[in-house]
Amino acid sequence: MKLKTVSVHIVTYNSADDIAECLSAVLAQDYPVKKIVVVDNASTDGSAEKVRAFYHELTQGSARMRIDPLHSVDAAAISSNTAASANYVGSLESPYIPNLVLLENEHNTGFAPAHNQAIAGTSTDYVLVLNPDLTLAPDYISRLVARMEADSRIGSATGKLLLKADHSLVDSTGLRMNKARRAFDRGAGEPADQWNESGEVFGVSGAAAMYSRRMIEDISVEGEFRRGLFCL
Repeated sequence: MKLKTVSVHIVTYNSADDIAECLSAVLAQDYPVKKIVVVDNASTDGSAEKVRAFYHELTQGSARMRIDPLHSVDAAAISSNTAASANYVGSLESPYIPNLVLLENEHNTGFAPAHNQAIAGTSTDYVLVLNPDLTLAPDYISRLVARMEADSRIGSATGKLLLKADHSLVDSTGLRMNKARRAFDRGAGEPADQWNESGEVFGVSGAAAMYSRRMIEDISVEGEFRRGLFCL
């Protein structure tokens, strides 16, 4: 049975202290990731350089590695929905070491536009939108893909997110909506061991959200998967 393809999209903004740990956790997944797209929103702390250094160190000395020349991002391409201009960092033949594409924006475009850049540059069956300060458990992707493949009605899913400062507490188990139509992180601040059952939620936190390509294409407006629609 052919595995569904997955890409991981990370938007960085002064994320140099976190990005290497985040990428390491992505590479440690027990499910193959086809591509990693990092969009740097004009960081001033060397985040983009940290990404390049991390990947080059990872692949240094590999006979299978192919490094293409880095080139500057075209500002016109950034302002459109195309992802034609990129820093193509590296590619390996092994399916378990994904290609890494680094997009460097001249200005901070914000969370949603940056992720639309990444989405436009991939065609995988599933997209994992991931915050750079989040570290995935090794089976995070495989468990979400398995659940979503089991029910084609599921367009988005998330795992149990824990506070980085205290893993005994929940950050989010999805989003709930109150009567005033305000969304809140379900279980936030509560003991993590009290949230072990899967279930339906109103939406998912954008910190580590898996989206199916079919849903993205179905709800996109003028080619954009708008941030306001992430909760559907």
